[in-house]
Amino acid sequence: MKRIVFLCLLVVLITSCKKRPLNYRNKYLGDWEFSITEKNSSGNTIKSYTEKGSIVYGKEEYTIKIIMPTAYLSHDYQLIKHSKKISDGPRQPGATTKYDTEGSFSSKSSLSFQSQVSYPGGYVNYEVTGIKTSK
Repeated sequence: MKRIVFLCLLVVLITSCKKRPLNYRNKYLGDWEFSITEKNSSGNTIKSYTEKGSIVYGKEEYTIKIIMPTAYLSHDYQLIKHSKKISDGPRQPGATTKYDTEGSFSSKSSLSFQSQVSYPGGYVNYEVTGIKTSK
């Protein structure tokens, strides 16, 4: 009888210890330092600066949120699984600001992308590079 109980407990233990699948976004999450160059529609540099930010899970399963405190770029971006490419995330209904973004992660600790942010009355081009500062 003890063997049957032991075997039942062993089966329950083995079947309940399934590993969760690895989320492909995990390696990009953490603290980052971003170098940002803002350019006008003529391609002239408006300003260049560096700021600390982070990458966290986005609202949708396939997105990441890049957070930059002072840049106008903090929103969800689509991260294409297995390709390391990032592009525009889901658009908010009725939003007046539009993002046109292309870029990629060159490794789990380095990224670069370009984004044109259009708003009523104009647009600004951003060139961004980022280095991960924490795991």
